Amino acid sequence: MSSVSDERMREVIQKMLNNFNAEKALGIVTRIQLNFTDGKYWVSIENQQVNIGEGAIENPDVTLSADMQDYIDMINGDLNPIMAFMSNKLRVEGNPSIALKMQQIFGF
Repeated sequence: MSSVSDERMREVIQKMLNNFNAEKALGIVTRIQLNFTDGKYWVSIENQQVNIGEGAIENPDVTLSADMQDYIDMINGDLNPIMAFMSNKLRVEGNPSIALKMQQIFGF
């Protein structure tokens, strides 16, 4: 992965951590796989806490696949996640309700 991609991903992760709403995550235990054109990352939510790391996570409840820029646009509020899904910019495998809850939990 290039340093530009690394930098962009660090910004995305930081924004997700900053926007994480623990109250909205009450009772949620989930493992999310994020597959981008520039790499793979995972998100784990449990006990109203979030952890984010690089690579793959075992047995994800949902896998989201997208171009990194499209995901950044969603995080920044420039691309509606529902519209991204409808236009095939965001692909969802597994439990789609978790993907919808991410909007509330991370504020995008």
